[in-house]
Amino acid sequence: MDNFSHRAIFNQQKSQIEMYLRSGTKQVVRLENLGLTINFQAGETILTEISRKFSLQANNPNAIPRQLADHGLEPLQVWTDDQQWFAVILSRVN
Repeated sequence: MDNFSHRAIFNQQKSQIEMYLRSGTKQVVRLENLGLTINFQAGETILTEISRKFSLQANNPNAIPRQLADHGLEPLQVWTDDQQWFAVILSRVN
């Protein structure tokens, strides 16, 4: 892990945070449990995580109620923190 650095960027077009590992050197990584060997070039990145941001506001293009409806789900109840930064949404299949 010492040969990698962490990089997080906000992709405004997709309204998501993307996490990457960047190889600091040319190296070979072996994941023995997976039977996998990966060759990295110096500066090469690998996407490790996507954190998407949604809104509870219906007029927002990233509105979670619209996203749920598009996938056949109906929101029944929403719980949020005081700042409405995080939410848990109970939904059911329509």
